[in-house]
Amino acid sequence: MDDGLTLEERFEDLEDMLGDPFEAAAQLGLAARETPLASVTVFTSDAGGRWLHDGVRLAAESGWSDWIDELSDDDLDMIAGDLGEGSLPERPAPAWHATSPQASEAILAQGLRARSETRSPSNQHVGAAVFASADRSDLDDGAYGEEILVIDWPAMAAAGLAPHVTMEPGAKRSLQRQAIAAALGLDGYDPGGWHEGVRDSTVIFHGDIPAQFIARA
Repeated sequence: MDDGLTLEERFEDLEDMLGDPFEAAAQLGLAARETPLASVTVFTSDAGGRWLHDGVRLAAESGWSDWIDELSDDDLDMIAGDLGEGSLPERPAPAWHATSPQASEAILAQGLRARSETRSPSNQHVGAAVFASADRSDLDDGAYGEEILVIDWPAMAAAGLAPHVTMEPGAKRSLQRQAIAAALGLDGYDPGGWHEGVRDSTVIFHGDIPAQFIARA
């Protein structure tokens, strides 16, 4: 068919007319393949072409990287779900917090208080929290202090005192984008957007850590 329209334009016209993206795809000889991503379907042609449909539009594989880059935070949460949380421990595990030797004495006596200080532009909206790491080696460079304390997260959880825990927003969004690309089979995707000092092993406690759950590492 040589009507001067791209496949995407023909798909859009058919979808408008038929009211169903799957019927439109079938009319164009495209086969549907389910993905683990909410609201996303991949259509393939016999010639090996691939397109994704996100419930709104059809995008050729050549534009998938741009499509992923343009997803909003709400889109990422809806499409990827918790795929971007893969670097958080599946269950509470010891976490490490770096500080100065002077501050460590007060922390060991009074606990860690959730504060609103930020480490990077990507976590400026995190709110009051305690930053730690699931990987002790992240703190060996002394960037956040020479004294390393261990937080007994499992004991806190067992006592019903563990606050809500997340990872850094910038890391989560990058991991979500990578997870979407992997689910689509998009090789070589680079999410970019990492800020200096942001690690996917960072554990953010959104609440205070009582002193009885803190010790020198």
